[in-house]
This record gives sequence, C-alpha cells and structure tokens, in this order.
Amino acid sequence: MAQFDGKTYDCPFDCFIAVLKGKWRTDLLLALAARPRHFRELQRILPGISAKVLTENLRILERNNLVERR
Repeated sequence: MAQFDGKTYDCPFDCFIAVLKGKWRTDLLLALAARPRHFRELQRILPGISAKVLTENLRILERNNLVERR
C-alpha cells in the first residue's frame, strides 16, 4: 500500500500516476533531480509556470516528502 496526498493506493503504480498527475509536476521533478534549485531558478527553467502554481506544486511535493525545503 502506498500513500500520496492523504489518499491510500493499493497499487504502487496508481500512486506513482497520482504523483505525476498535473501539468507541471513531471517537469518540476526533473528540474529538481539534478540538484537543489532556488524558486526563481525554477521559474526560469519552467517558462510559463506562474508563481502560484509553482508554489502549490512544491508544497504538495514537500508535504509528501518528495522534496525538501532548505
């Protein structure tokens, strides 16, 4: 059983899909995979993403222990 964003999934693949669901989440995770980045750096790397959407996605990922804020 896997858990993401308050929901429990019987299948780990369904949980994986829930993590990637969303327009920007995959690009955001790829941008953070290489090294830690500042908020403004992420905005430059991901042209077209608003500060609000970036913040929401980062908070979701942080809440689920996929990224860590320092």
